[in-house]
Amino acid sequence: MNFKSFVTQLFSEPQIVGSTRGGFYFDFFYLLAFGFAMVWLLCEGYKRKIHWVSWLLVLAFTWLAFIVGTKIIAYTISDWSHVITHLELPPTSLKEVIGGLILGIGAFLVSIRYFKIPVGSLDALAIAVPFSLAIQRIGCFIIGCCFGTVTDVPWGVQYGFGTIPHLHQFSEGLIEANSVGTLPIHPFQLYDALNGILVGILLLKYRSQVKSQGGLFLLSFGTSALFRTVIEFFRDPYAHAMGGEIILGMKVVQWMLIFFSITLFLILYFREKYAKEVKALNFSIQPTQKSVWVLLMVNVV
Repeated sequence: MNFKSFVTQLFSEPQIVGSTRGGFYFDFFYLLAFGFAMVWLLCEGYKRKIHWVSWLLVLAFTWLAFIVGTKIIAYTISDWSHVITHLELPPTSLKEVIGGLILGIGAFLVSIRYFKIPVGSLDALAIAVPFSLAIQRIGCFIIGCCFGTVTDVPWGVQYGFGTIPHLHQFSEGLIEANSVGTLPIHPFQLYDALNGILVGILLLKYRSQVKSQGGLFLLSFGTSALFRTVIEFFRDPYAHAMGGEIILGMKVVQWMLIFFSITLFLILYFREKYAKEVKALNFSIQPTQKSVWVLLMVNVV
């Protein structure tokens, strides 16, 4: 088969994806994304001359908060009742990246303030996060979570028997239980991966033009939220752990993303406007033994 016929066959009919080992591939790309982010952020900490102990603790605390955030944002009322009653987080298979980002960034801000690290260190996340999410989305694509809407575009994909989209379409009466594959759907996860790649490349190209401390972070997350608002039209509402409800023609999560995007861009505008008044702080702080133990105990607990 020559290249032309291969491409023709590739786009002439939807490709069946998904794997019985989807969980393995999801974990693999999850860890790969984590590894990439850690290496990038460690290099950023070195370039910014941040004390390595403080920086490691900040990253550990942020990562822990991110993991917790992806889970608790999807908790139901009964789950929260369990938390209050038993003082523990109940296990859940549902995850939402937005919750992880919100709690993770909050933890990052708290911990850098705790160690008196300049707020400009937020910019270290600006490129690492989009590229990491792009890597992680490949795992989502293989396992079939965050699946897209039914489509007839040439690049639509089908998921095999036993996958999440297959179960969903069967429960909705769209396919038979013994169907080999689903109806063709948008590869939303790849759209979102492309979102991360484009944002990362955009920031690599224009980061020298951002003057304010934390401005690169604001540009990164504001742009990502804006792009995500658009591609959310191609994600099935039932593929959401939360925010999939439709209000005024858009999902709740899209309204949230628009709000975040506008807010971040407004903050960026005013910070860039008065950037000359912001001193570029870049120094290393030796953490006290007490502060190290406090944050270590928080991570362990």
